[in-house]
Amino acid sequence: MSIIDDQFANWLRPADLGMDGETTANRLRVVKALAQQLTETQLTDLVRHVFGSPMEAEQTLTSFTQAFKKEDPNFLIGENAAEVLALAGTTVASAMNFPPVDRAGKLATVVLVASAAKTRSPSVQFDLLGLADEALLRTSTQLRKRPQLDESASMGLEEAESEAASEAEEKAAPALADVAIDVERLNEICAQLVNRNAVITKSLKLQDEELEIVWWLVTGWSNICGKPFDQIPAEARPVVFALELATKCKQPLEMPSLRTILSRAGVEHPVSLTIPTAINACGERPIATAKTPKHLCKLLTPIGFAIARAQETGGGSAWVENWSAATKVKKDAEIDSLDIGVQLYREQILFG
Repeated sequence: MSIIDDQFANWLRPADLGMDGETTANRLRVVKALAQQLTETQLTDLVRHVFGSPMEAEQTLTSFTQAFKKEDPNFLIGENAAEVLALAGTTVASAMNFPPVDRAGKLATVVLVASAAKTRSPSVQFDLLGLADEALLRTSTQLRKRPQLDESASMGLEEAESEAASEAEEKAAPALADVAIDVERLNEICAQLVNRNAVITKSLKLQDEELEIVWWLVTGWSNICGKPFDQIPAEARPVVFALELATKCKQPLEMPSLRTILSRAGVEHPVSLTIPTAINACGERPIATAKTPKHLCKLLTPIGFAIARAQETGGGSAWVENWSAATKVKKDAEIDSLDIGVQLYREQILFG
């Protein structure tokens, strides 16, 4: 039994929807289907709904509720906001447990950035953020797992060569059917070569990326600040190091060791500060390197939104009040330095 089958009823129970066993089973079937069928954009819209933010496409919620109405004519539309919210949350939670791995990991990251370093909470009665943490760790670890290169080297070629040698020794000329089989076998081998080459290439890119990160830590030099790590103000380090680390990483999901890397670079922990303090401590040069999306999202890029506002006003405090009101992040919320760095890194990787 999967975590979805095992926990679905528990995820819904706190909403006190009063469903019987048959109705719950019906909802589960629809949720599992939607979790696999919805696009990344549609799932992201459901995350917005769960966090009480307007969806980018109103059609997402309409098609979502219609899927349940199709399976259950008694499903109410427009009169059951609590049930729709609970089902949206369970669909997101379920999708984080379905392949492909990178899709599940990206969705988990979207959920976590929407929490703004866990200063905002989803409007569901189960631990969606805890499930996202687990899903991201699982998927990022799986995506960075090294292939067995020694096994990849053979690719079945020895078997193919043996088969070819045996056939060459045969005195009778091969029939056309045998030739067709040989061609099919060669096509299979070529496909294996292409697939294994892609795996090996990805592994080499990961190794290059990780080597560059290690070298960055060893040298202790910040290119975007033009100075050693220890000369960067402690309050600026979460933002500076997250921005710089994001430029070295090309994978869609973070390294499982992200927090450790930021800590080794010099982000102090446990030390709390506010997002405005961390940004204003950087100065103009570092934040000018931030990748800002064309369409900033107040829910999914709260720190990126803050950086954009700070750039527009030249820093200081002029941007803080409006940013806080727009993002629903308290301007004086004390957040662990590492959490600020992780939040900004995730924003940069996902939306930069």
